[in-house]
Amino acid sequence: MTHMPVFFTILPYLLLALSIGLFLGLFTDISRKMQGLRIRIGEADARAQENSTDFTNSLAAVRLRLEEFEAEPPASPCAAVESVGINQAIRSKVLKMSRLGQSAEAISQNLRLPKGEVELLVKVHKVVMQPYQIAATEAAGSGS
Repeated sequence: MTHMPVFFTILPYLLLALSIGLFLGLFTDISRKMQGLRIRIGEADARAQENSTDFTNSLAAVRLRLEEFEAEPPASPCAAVESVGINQAIRSKVLKMSRLGQSAEAISQNLRLPKGEVELLVKVHKVVMQPYQIAATEAAGSGS
């Protein structure tokens, strides 16, 4: 029974040593995790810095391109319309074929143009020519 009192005597010291060991282990674990977080933060900071540099370079390129665009003389609006639309020779062919009585579908197939574009061209031509046709009809009527 003499062993029991010795055990109770050193029990507080054993518990203290165990507590210190446990806290030391927890402290070491937290320290390792903090170091890992510092590394991850550093990597994220480096990526953010790189992305910021890329963005700044891209923005500078856009600014330069905008300055070049602003420095260019404005293009003629007529040149843009002519380059986008159909040329005068094709317009003449469309109107001639229409006067000869061909349908818009036949004209579009022969000239490889969209049917809607052919129809629009013919309608616009009729609207533009209407005052001249009325004047010609009146002149013919008053001349007889």
